[in-house]
Amino acid sequence: MTLMQRGKREALEAAAVTFLSEVITPEASSRLRDHGLQRVWVRAVQQEEAKAPAAARRTYRSPALLRHVIVVAMAVLMVMLVSTTGAYAFSYNAQPDSPLYGTKIFFERARITLTPSSTEDIRLEMRYSERRMEELQKMAASGNQEGADRWSREYSRNIEGAGILFDTTSPRETEELSAHFQEMLYRQASTMQVMCQGQPPGLCESIDSAYRVCDQEMMHMRQRRGQQEPESPQQEPGGQQHNGNCPPGDEPPSQETTTPGERTYDSPAAGDPDPMPSGDAPSAPGAPQMDSPVSEKDTEQQEAEHQSSGMQHGHLP
Repeated sequence: MTLMQRGKREALEAAAVTFLSEVITPEASSRLRDHGLQRVWVRAVQQEEAKAPAAARRTYRSPALLRHVIVVAMAVLMVMLVSTTGAYAFSYNAQPDSPLYGTKIFFERARITLTPSSTEDIRLEMRYSERRMEELQKMAASGNQEGADRWSREYSRNIEGAGILFDTTSPRETEELSAHFQEMLYRQASTMQVMCQGQPPGLCESIDSAYRVCDQEMMHMRQRRGQQEPESPQQEPGGQQHNGNCPPGDEPPSQETTTPGERTYDSPAAGDPDPMPSGDAPSAPGAPQMDSPVSEKDTEQQEAEHQSSGMQHGHLP
């Protein structure tokens, strides 16, 4: 830049300063100043809000953080899966006196809760009642009566739960399943009758309680299916006579009984002569009478021979 140009620039700047110092500029009102400050503050806030999502997106898109989140989630899932599977595996064969028996029952109830249909719930209740019978066999084999009350409660809950589901489900859907359930109840009742013999009192009382629930459910199943009650008595595990409920085709044969003092033709009483020949046995009441094999002509011939023999011996006819 030449000296001439520099001098002109300085002269112009000096003239501008002189002009501005001589001109009186109006002052802004307080309302205008407040409005301007508010606009500046609003714009600053909007800019900060606009920057926040961008920063968040950059944070979530960080590969290191994403890998960390995935690894932690997978680790938690694996721990839960391993712990759940391990607990179920360890408690599968738990007996009623074991601390893991509660875990076993918990998984059974959880599975029943998660099933989508009532028929599947019935099948699970039947399957779990069979597990209770396996547990009873082990308890009876060892003579262990610890946990017998809990076993009886769980067995009763399985049987009663299946019965409630049968009541709330259409008979058409459960016709075949109800027949299997009735057969299972009869089989389990027979098993409990055998197992109660020679067992400790505590275990025998629990078996008797479970037997009553099983017998009551058999009676309900007969009423649902329109079957008649059997007349032959069935003995309870405790030795009491009980009216059994056998499924169709499995009724025990009825036994004929006689009142005191009544005689039968099969066994003579003491001091009586030889029993009546089978050919001369009296016919049952209401039975058709058979014609005598001896004709009238043979009878007359026998009377004539008897008279002739009497005359020969000096006797009158």
